[in-house]
Amino acid sequence: MMTKKQRRALIQHKYYEKNKERLLLEKRNYILKNRDKFHSYRKKFRKKHPDMVNAWAAVSREVRRKSIPKASDFLCGCGKIAKHYHHYAGYSYEHRIDVEPLCEGCHIEISKRGE
Repeated sequence: MMTKKQRRALIQHKYYEKNKERLLLEKRNYILKNRDKFHSYRKKFRKKHPDMVNAWAAVSREVRRKSIPKASDFLCGCGKIAKHYHHYAGYSYEHRIDVEPLCEGCHIEISKRGE
């Protein structure tokens, strides 16, 4: 039996998959129309969370250098193909490449729990 939250998530996922192209186009158009607002938000975020941004960049750099395989080369613990790397030890300098591959759903759940 599905909970209300699971049912809602399934409906949202089906809607997104059905309308993916249109939704992505709308998002792109919004960003193009509100370029200054969008860049201002990103600039504030980068200034507020430099450790986080630097950790993401470090992982991307290591993937490009092939020191770390792509997340999609792994399976998540739930059995799905991983899409993201999760910084389980935090974003500090000494832990910036301590990551584990997770699927999008598991990554969102872990982030919501604050782990």
